[in-house]
Amino acid sequence: MMIRIVKLGFDPEKVDTFRELFDQKWSLIRHFPGCLHLELWQEPEKGNVFFTYSHWESPEALENYRSSTVFREIWATIKVMFNTKPEAWTVQNQVLPAPETLEVPVSNSRDKAFQLQDTTPSPLLSAKS
Repeated sequence: MMIRIVKLGFDPEKVDTFRELFDQKWSLIRHFPGCLHLELWQEPEKGNVFFTYSHWESPEALENYRSSTVFREIWATIKVMFNTKPEAWTVQNQVLPAPETLEVPVSNSRDKAFQLQDTTPSPLLSAKS
C-alpha cells in the first residue's frame, strides 16, 4: 500500500467551486480500482489550501488512476483554479512499536489534562558503556 498527499492552492474565489466539484467527484475517485481511502483536508488559516490524502493498493493503481479519463477530466477542470503550483508526495506509513509498559496517572480534577508517561527503559540509557 502507498499513501499519496497532494497540496492544492486555489484562488480564494474558486474555493466553493472546487468544493462542489470534489463533492460530486469524490465517489468516482474513491471507488476507482485500487483506491483504498480518500480524504480532503482544508488548511484552516487560509481556507484556500487543500490536501488530498489517499491510500492506493500499489504505485501501478495510482498510475492507472492518473492515466484515466476520470483524472484527466477532473484535473482539466481544477487546474485553471490554482493560484500556486500543486505539490505531491508519495509516502509510506511507518509504525513504531508501542512501549511495553505505559503508566497513566489518574486525575481527580476534570480541568487537568491527562498525560501519558512512558516507563519503558530506553535501550540507549540502560546500555553499559
